[in-house]
Amino acid sequence: MASTQTPWHWPLAPVFAALILIGSLLSTDAAQAQEVQVSVEPEAYSVQYFDPKHLPNPPPPLPAGEQAVTDWKFHVGTHFNFAILRHDEKPGACQILAKITEDQLILKLQIIIYLPTGANPKLVAHEEGHRRIVQTIYKDAYAITNECGNSILGKEYSGAGADKAAAEHDAVAKMSKEVSACIMQKMNARCARVSEEFDRITGHGNKPIAVDEAIGQAFANTR
Repeated sequence: MASTQTPWHWPLAPVFAALILIGSLLSTDAAQAQEVQVSVEPEAYSVQYFDPKHLPNPPPPLPAGEQAVTDWKFHVGTHFNFAILRHDEKPGACQILAKITEDQLILKLQIIIYLPTGANPKLVAHEEGHRRIVQTIYKDAYAITNECGNSILGKEYSGAGADKAAAEHDAVAKMSKEVSACIMQKMNARCARVSEEFDRITGHGNKPIAVDEAIGQAFANTR
């Protein structure tokens, strides 16, 4: 069984992964060449065993009725350069209009397989199938992240705050939220579709079908 989590509350349809925004900024009043820089880091992968009769605190994120789960989380780091198009300030209040001239995006993937102690080989192989699906999709992460980065390049964002620095941070938060939501929607929707199809084909690991064959069918059926 595949599972993910998210701490954010803006609508993503569907939302399947955790997201960390690491926004930073550099503003300028001069026009700059527009550019997107993308870095996709190697995934982090681990297996954690637990005693089903004595669950740890916090417990593994097991869906109801499931013995094991493969949990994936994408993390996005952002940095923006932008030009200030408008700057209105008075004591205690500032508003700006900023145009993105460069965005630098870093994408990371963490996969954790949670297995009960003494898990049988079939259960282990099924969860490894979910891991392989996510890792395969992660190979397309550069293109997806670059596409989302280009989608906001040159866009204008308003910002408001007590001073110019606060207004800039407000604008950057909006930039980060939009580009990260774009990446999450594309990456997680794909991971979820293929993983759900893999579960359907295998009957959540109960049907007599080889994992390799089921993975291939899952990708073919969700193109």
